[in-house]
Amino acid sequence: ELAEDLAARGHRVTVLAGWPSHPRGALFPGWRSALRDVRREGERLTVIRCGHSFGPRRRMFWRLHHHFTFALTSFWNGLSVRPFDVLVCASTPIFGCWTARLLAALKGSAFVYDISDLRPEALRSAGMLGDGLVYRTMLADDTQLCHWSDAITTLSTNLQRAICARGIDAAKVRVIP
Repeated sequence: ELAEDLAARGHRVTVLAGWPSHPRGALFPGWRSALRDVRREGERLTVIRCGHSFGPRRRMFWRLHHHFTFALTSFWNGLSVRPFDVLVCASTPIFGCWTARLLAALKGSAFVYDISDLRPEALRSAGMLGDGLVYRTMLADDTQLCHWSDAITTLSTNLQRAICARGIDAAKVRVIP
């Protein structure tokens, strides 16, 4: 919806997306996957579907494998996109955020980090991670992405406060309900 709204306001928008496979990890019926599929959705909106692994994502290894393969193919596909002013990246998956940040830097564009959930903290609260090395590494990586962002958008003042509590400049964090 965000992409459609921006295109309706006159912006040229390109979306790098995976193939529909959530939550089961299987490609939806009627779809055929490829490493790259480009479709124009009107005069100002282009959707580039990027290849990634498929399979059940109940185990952390397979979930990470899925995110990692998408990060690689979205970066590769993003290199072919004409120059752009702003790259907006959803906060999950984290590998994709790192490659999106690198892509924005290579293209000389602003990087907006859209955080709908604080992934490391959410995984810890759900009991999927303890307070060990993996949690601390994910938290440090996510915080570094926040520092490197030109702007951060989030859904609530509670998330805004939690992001700022990591030492992020409040001036760069905007709530978009």
